[in-house]
Amino acid sequence: MVKRNVKNTTVKTRRLIDKAIRVFFIKRHIDRKRAAQSIRFDSTVKQFFQIDGFYFYSQDFLNLKNLLEEVVKECNSILARNEVFEQNRSGKDYLRHLMRKNDFVPSSNIMSLALNKKLIGLVADFLDDYPVLADIALLYSPPSENALVGEATFTGSQLFHMDDDDNSLCKVWLLLKDVELKDGPTVLIKKQKSLELASKTKYRKGGRIKKDSDLIGYTDDSDLVKIIGKSGDVVFLDTAGVFHYGSRVLSGSSGRFMLMISYSTSFAMVNGVAGQKTTLPNYPINEVNSELNRIQRLMLINGKKSK
Repeated sequence: MVKRNVKNTTVKTRRLIDKAIRVFFIKRHIDRKRAAQSIRFDSTVKQFFQIDGFYFYSQDFLNLKNLLEEVVKECNSILARNEVFEQNRSGKDYLRHLMRKNDFVPSSNIMSLALNKKLIGLVADFLDDYPVLADIALLYSPPSENALVGEATFTGSQLFHMDDDDNSLCKVWLLLKDVELKDGPTVLIKKQKSLELASKTKYRKGGRIKKDSDLIGYTDDSDLVKIIGKSGDVVFLDTAGVFHYGSRVLSGSSGRFMLMISYSTSFAMVNGVAGQKTTLPNYPINEVNSELNRIQRLMLINGKKSK
């Protein structure tokens, strides 16, 4: 019997558990995979996401330039309200959740992007499953005093780690301001190298690597990626499949601002093996501007639903 809590398992063990769950819930697995195939399109970038664990879109993305521009304006309008910065939903000083998914009204461009049919189709292609909308968050990483002191004082997601929410995730990050090295960009080790290092070190998912050198010492420059870019750039990242850290923001920076839309498979273990529970309870999902039909919308917010 698979236990509900699978934290602190190795990457290999987690993959075996994931396969076992899909066999046990074979009907849901097949139904949602078919639903994914019906919405996804032929993508030439899937191989990059699977091999590298990320994909970077500079500016225009899936011909959604106008929508992205409106989302950036909408987010910056929210950020201009001083009271937003009093709403840290994360409990972390170095990575603040200013707003979470239930804060965004159905008529917002943010929700329209999160339910955009093209975007969902691409995510379905990446995950090989009809995705679940796990989270939406407006994120701010302020200058961090410990960024000057060094890694001995880093904590949480400032340290190399893999997320343990799922076997594979797809987080979509929309940069709201230009991100340079001083702004504490996310740094990642490409997926194939990350999996190799996880196996070699018997890394347990969710754990933090105290010293960068414990991983970087075994990588080449080509294995390391720093997510820097311009406002409006979009990044897809499998945070469950790559070692990564971020929010090491230096003084002199105004901080890093991003919109994060996070999608999991329908077999995410956060809520147990029975399937991802509804992430937007009582949310008027049908009021969001989207080309998704009623069933597709419902499947997007409830991993237990299938066609």
